[in-house]
Amino acid sequence: MDGTLDPATAGTAGPTTGPVEESPEEYAALEACERGDTSLLGALLASQEPRLRRIALARLDPRVAGRVGPDDVIQEAFLDVTRRMDEYLTLRRGAAERRLPFFLWVRLMTQQVIARLHREHLGSLKRDAGRE
Repeated sequence: MDGTLDPATAGTAGPTTGPVEESPEEYAALEACERGDTSLLGALLASQEPRLRRIALARLDPRVAGRVGPDDVIQEAFLDVTRRMDEYLTLRRGAAERRLPFFLWVRLMTQQVIARLHREHLGSLKRDAGRE
């Protein structure tokens, strides 16, 4: 394997350890991460980027999108994923009914970043009870 992942096959059927389907590239990258080798993690995340970009474009509030773009969202989400990768690997090793496909977990991290950015940038627009 050359270290690149094909976005067209990311999240499709491949080797699996239960109901979670992974492409062969995803499976290999996640197995490497399980062994402590994170060299394929960047390629794994890059393979998810096009779908995450569409999510960020669709979910970013227009009032926030003027200050923060999809690239910012994805960058923060990837940082969160990198910091919390051990959590995902623990979940992946867990009971089959609790397993979550990698993309769904990364999508969750991305949605959490978007929610956090909305709170940070729109928090000042909340109704001030003191003015009423």
